[in-house]
Amino acid sequence: WSSGVGKMTTLNRRCMEKYRRQRQKRKQDRIYAYRRQQWEDRLWREQSCPFHANSHTDCGFPGITKDECERRGCCYDETSKSRWCYPKATKEQWERAWRAQRQ
Repeated sequence: WSSGVGKMTTLNRRCMEKYRRQRQKRKQDRIYAYRRQQWEDRLWREQSCPFHANSHTDCGFPGITKDECERRGCCYDETSKSRWCYPKATKEQWERAWRAQRQ
């Protein structure tokens, strides 16, 4: 009779250990997803200015300085042939371009 209780206890410990590992994995997956989203958002913010799809739209005025342009929340690029100050790319534009590059 007592040996059956020992087997049950071992089984319970195994089940609890399996449950604990599964719970830990789910927690790690949530942390990973959260960190990945933060990383993607930061990357998007950093790279939204080099995105020249909006360079046809002027965000400033002739002779605008870099500081004035950036205070407006726009991108400044002296190397651009047409516009030096243009709106940042939207996240959708950036994702579309990123997907197109990967194909």
